[in-house]
Amino acid sequence: MAHDPADRTTVLLKRMSAGDAEAEGELYEHLYGDLQRRARAMMRAQGPEHTLQSTALVNEAWLKLSALADPDWQDRTHFVRVAARAMRCVLVDHARAKQTARRDGGVRRTLGEHIADGERSAWKVLALDEALERLEKSEPQPFRVAELRIFGGLSHAEIATALEVSTRTVERAWSSARAWLLRELEADQE
Repeated sequence: MAHDPADRTTVLLKRMSAGDAEAEGELYEHLYGDLQRRARAMMRAQGPEHTLQSTALVNEAWLKLSALADPDWQDRTHFVRVAARAMRCVLVDHARAKQTARRDGGVRRTLGEHIADGERSAWKVLALDEALERLEKSEPQPFRVAELRIFGGLSHAEIATALEVSTRTVERAWSSARAWLLRELEADQE
């Protein structure tokens, strides 16, 4: 009888939450391919100028997840939601570090001025993160959908499962979030 991967993930998460030291290594091995696929998709969206590699993104996100104090993992869905947030944090931290390293004597450049490719990539991540924070305050459900779609690489069906809503609800929320984010990001460029 073949094991359902989602069930194996939940079992490993429960073992991890119970303090089983071996479960974390097994979980990492079990989920690595899926996390790597999501990270590659996320990095493709960042553009070719981005310097962070998908392997580094997965490893840094995993370190953040491992450092959580007593996470009460519910199931694979809960893990995926938290992993998406961890990947977002890694990308934002990387962008902030890159932006700080490239700052010319602390002088901020406007978007109309020349910005190196790497700096443009960092700006995009930071602008998106700030827009998402504003979206979270005004529209929590579209925010959750956008975060899982953008940083988790989840399909509409996967998001529907993660949020326990219909696929149609996710599609509407994504459409709303996407339009809202585009307006916000365009306004930031002016």
